[in-house]
Formats: sequence, C-alpha cells, structure tokens
Amino acid sequence: MVRPLRKILFLLIGAVLLPFIIFMVLKANTLNEDEKLLDDIYERQLSAILFSINQYSDDHVSNIVRSIEENLHEFLTNDGLQNYQSIQTAYFIHLRNTEKPQEQYWHSFSEIHKTRWNPLLDSIFDKNPTLINRLISYKKNSFSKLEPLGNIVLDQREHSLLVFILEENGNYWQCIMAFQPVLLIESALAPKMQEVAREDFVVLVRKKSNQDIIFTTEDVTNDELNAKPLWLLPDYEIAISPIGNSIKDTIKRRENTNLISLLFVCVVMTLGFYFVYINVRKEMTLAQNKADFVSNVSHEIKTPLSLISMFAETLLLGRVTTEEKKRDYYSIIQQETARLSRIVGRILDFSQVDANKKAYNLVLTNLNNVIERVTETYSFHLQNKGFEYEVRTCKKLPQINGDEEALVEALINLLDNAIKYSTDTKKVVLFSGQDGDTVHIGVTDFGIGIDPKKKRQIFEKFYRISENDVHDTKGVGLGLSLVQNIVDAHKGEVSVESTPGEGSTFKLIFPVFKKMTDGQDTNS
Repeated sequence: MVRPLRKILFLLIGAVLLPFIIFMVLKANTLNEDEKLLDDIYERQLSAILFSINQYSDDHVSNIVRSIEENLHEFLTNDGLQNYQSIQTAYFIHLRNTEKPQEQYWHSFSEIHKTRWNPLLDSIFDKNPTLINRLISYKKNSFSKLEPLGNIVLDQREHSLLVFILEENGNYWQCIMAFQPVLLIESALAPKMQEVAREDFVVLVRKKSNQDIIFTTEDVTNDELNAKPLWLLPDYEIAISPIGNSIKDTIKRRENTNLISLLFVCVVMTLGFYFVYINVRKEMTLAQNKADFVSNVSHEIKTPLSLISMFAETLLLGRVTTEEKKRDYYSIIQQETARLSRIVGRILDFSQVDANKKAYNLVLTNLNNVIERVTETYSFHLQNKGFEYEVRTCKKLPQINGDEEALVEALINLLDNAIKYSTDTKKVVLFSGQDGDTVHIGVTDFGIGIDPKKKRQIFEKFYRISENDVHDTKGVGLGLSLVQNIVDAHKGEVSVESTPGEGSTFKLIFPVFKKMTDGQDTNS
C-alpha cells in the first residue's frame, strides 16, 4: 500500500500543488511588476509637478528679463526695477556692453556701495569667459538663457546671482541680477506652490545644506519626499509629498495584503491537499482492510464448515463406534455451528449498521442482567477454551434505556477479543459499576495489550491488530466497530485502558435512565 500512496502523493503534487505554486509565484511577480510600474508612474507625475513649478519660476524671471530687454533704453535711463514688484528683492542689475566694456550701469532700490560690488561683478565676468561666450552664442541664435552663479553673502545678507545676456540694436549686454532667494521664493513661488498643492499634496522649498524649510504649503507629516533642485537657485530644492500616506506606503500595504492573501490561499490549498491525501490514504487503508476482511471471512467461514462437514460425514458413515465419541463429535458440530452463526450474525449486523438500517429496541435495562445472560450462554465456550472468568457486579445498579440484545452482543464481542488476544494467562473479568450519573459494564483481560498509538484505530471497520499475518488471530475485524456503533446508539462511550504485555480493560459507559418531570423518560 505504500507504493500506491507515494504514487498518489506525487500525482497530487505534480497535478495540483506544483502548478498552483508556480501560478502563485508568477502572480506575485506580476503584482510586484505592476506595483513597480505604478510607483514609477506616480514618481514621474510628482516629478512633472516639480518640473512645472521650476518651469514657472524660470518663466517668471524670464518674463521680467524679456520685459527689461524690450524696454532697455528706459531701463538704462531710469530705475526700471521699480516696475517689477515680484522681483523687488533684486538690488541691482550690472550691465557691461561687450563692445564698450567701460560702459556700466547700476540700478538698485536702495543705496548700494558700488565700490564693493563692482570688483566682485567684474571678477565674475572675467572668471567665466566660457560661460559668457556661450550665453552670447545662445543669444545670437535667438535663445535667451538664465544661468545661476550660486550664492554670496554681502552686507550680512545672502544673495543669489543670475547671469544673462541682453541685446539692443546689435549690442549685447552682460547682466547680473542679485536678489534675496527667500524673498523671491515667498513672493513669486509661494502662490504657484499653493495652487499646485491644493488639498492633495505638501509642497515645500528647503535649503540643501541644512534642510531648513523656507516655505511649505502644509506641515510635513511624511519623510518620503520627492525632491528636485530649483533651477534658478541651485542651493535650494523643491520637494513634494502626498498628504497622509505616501504612495510607497499605499503600494507597500497593497503588496503586503496581496502577499498575505496569496499565502492564505497557499495554506488553504496545502491543507486541502493534506486532507485529500489523508482521505485517500484512509480509503486505501479501508480498501486493504476490506480485502483482508474478505480473506478473513472466507477463512473464518471455511474452517467451521469444514469441521462440521467432516464430523457429520464421519457420523453419517457410522465410523464412530462409542457413544462417548459420538457426543464429542456432536459437541464439536454444535460449537462450530454456533461459531458460524456468530460470524454470520456479526456480518449481517454490520451490513445493517453500514447501511444505517440497524434498529434498536430501547427499553428499561439493567446491565447486571446483560452480564448474567452473557455468562449463561458463553461460560461453556470460555471453559472449553480453558479460560477462567470472574464476575464483579455492582448491586442496586440503576437502569438505562437500552437494547438488551444489542448490549449482550457488544459484551460477547469484547469477550471474543479477550479470548483471541490472551496468551499464557487465560483469565477474564466481567464487571459492572456506577460513577455518578453513569453506569458501566466491561471486560478485563490479561493478554497482549494494545499499543497506545493504535487505541483509536481498533474501532475502525475491518481493522485488526495482527497486521503481519491476519490468519494468526481469528476474526474479521468487525467486533469493536459494532461495539462502538451499539454504544453510540445508546448515547454512551467506550473507555479503553491497556498496557502492552499486561492486558486491556474495555468499559462501556451509559447514562442512567431518569424520569422527566413532564412524564417523559430519558437518559441523563
């Protein structure tokens, strides 16, 4: 039976479990890929929002520069920066004509010490000839570009420098604009950031060096920020995060939920696979037991029939001359007939039980009467087998609601097993007793005992302890199964106490019959 079970196990693994595991792995990979794609799309969307803010800041300053360029003459002759409120943080614009390097112009809202700024700005132009030439080349090709030059600290204030090229009537002007970045962020970028953020995002600007927040649309509750540098302010960065849980948290929760669901399905499938395997093994064991049952029944029936036929033929042919010998032969025929009758009766009882057609006639019954009937009808068989028996009954035993014939059959089955599995000590004890609201009868033998691991199996249909050679011990494996069914029908239970090599005690426990107050009778 081991090989068929292995085949079935491998078949189940190959046909059911393995494909399912492969499917779960592929599904998990697909989910991971989908979540990664979703994460990438969301990251690109956040980056697009930051790009739009950067683009807005660039466009804002570019529009101012374009306006200055379109009105350059007026700007050069007047303090033109007064017209640009959004760039009110600028202190001045320093212009140097590439054709006339000595010609310089200054514009400022407040009095600036030119003696301090002029050398600094000239040094910037002198130290960045490649940058200036590239910007002029862009301008000649009708492309205006703003180039940040970093930050400086003068007059105890931080200034961000922006270099660009202006053109008027073929003349090119190298220009530098200095402004306070914090005021530019608050005056120009803050409204745009509020517009973008609404109630969905937190948008903020912070300084890279120390992570100080310059402006934020909401209090930051999430550490996972998508950040990009500000184009015009390289020392600052703009960051964005969804309000509440981040998309990564959401994806992580979804991934965990999916993995837990897949794991749950795997566990359910594994349990289902296990139960299928257990049931198949049980059915195969039952099939093997049925095959053994057929073999045992054939052997059990054939033996008494052969003896009956042989002794009957001997008597019929007149080969027995003495009366004593005839009585012995008649006794053997009678014993084997009774034995055959018990076998057939047991099989018939089992067929009725198996088909749920067994009916029990429940009436008031005293278990001591059951023991008395069994000893009267079975004492000869016990003595013939060389067994000594002892009866220990409890006087004044309460009655139960039971079928006496079925209970006699159950006790005889227990005695049969005691005889079969006894060795040198040929003794059995029949007993009855009471424990509170229950009464019991049982049989104690001093035979081979029962392995504790097999206590539950012995009540299964067709099961027999003698596994190596089913013919060593007579029986068909139905006795204890019938006993269990009879006890269950009486709302009782079977108790087994056994020590291998020392013997076993089987106790049938039943509820005491009690009379209900409304006149109905019942077991307690």
